[in-house]
Amino acid sequence: LYNPNTKIDISYDDPQSLYVKAKYTKQQGLKGIAVWEIANDNGQELLNSIQILNHNIPSPTNESLSGPAIAGITLGLATLLSIAAFVYTWYKIKNAAVV
Repeated sequence: LYNPNTKIDISYDDPQSLYVKAKYTKQQGLKGIAVWEIANDNGQELLNSIQILNHNIPSPTNESLSGPAIAGITLGLATLLSIAAFVYTWYKIKNAAVV
């Protein structure tokens, strides 16, 4: 997303962009894809978008970690523009498959 007035460009991956990248990668016999930071994915939405290409194996079930889980996230330019506190719940993923 580019705003010519402010000259600010924001780019990100969403489920559709990851699916298209993964599908192309698989069709071309490539060994991997590049994606933007997906730490804020809850372990399902973004990974599910490419998991379907892995022989239709269902995505793993998330299991919440016990105890508090607070993480610092580096936001780059976003941090400079707006200071905010983030609290994120991390998940363990059992039986994760490699795509």
